[in-house]
Amino acid sequence: VETVSQWLLTHCFANTPMSLTFLQHLFYAININAISLGSSSKGGGCGLFVGLPPTLNHSCLENATHAWDENILRFRAVETIHTGDQIHFSYVGSLECRTAERTSSLRTYKFFTCACARCESEDELGRSEACVGWRCAPPADDDLDAWNRYYQRRIQLAEIMFP
Repeated sequence: VETVSQWLLTHCFANTPMSLTFLQHLFYAININAISLGSSSKGGGCGLFVGLPPTLNHSCLENATHAWDENILRFRAVETIHTGDQIHFSYVGSLECRTAERTSSLRTYKFFTCACARCESEDELGRSEACVGWRCAPPADDDLDAWNRYYQRRIQLAEIMFP
């Protein structure tokens, strides 16, 4: 961040009263508040959307989700959200991850520790074993019954993990 800030200050803002500290704070604010624009392996990145309401916050127990539809960022409720309620969506992409993994990602990239009920619960509100089961490998052969059992189990686990 310091190298980029220094370059911008020297080449782009040389005739402005902007300081190196200001630019560094700006980069940190963008990093903390940015929303993913898709998979980085597919040329994604992140964007800062200054018009988003302040009622949008992180929780591992999200009541909304977001996705890109063409070039439009859409938020969708996954449960009833009443007037005045906070809208929670996950800042980490993999809610099937266990608390330690989500916490590490949030600390590293967003500089905070989630204190939602799921993260504070020893068994992730009953989701702990479901998270482990979710990562089980699919059947190695073409046995239709094995694949059927695999997908039935995935549905059960999804209902536990994302009620």
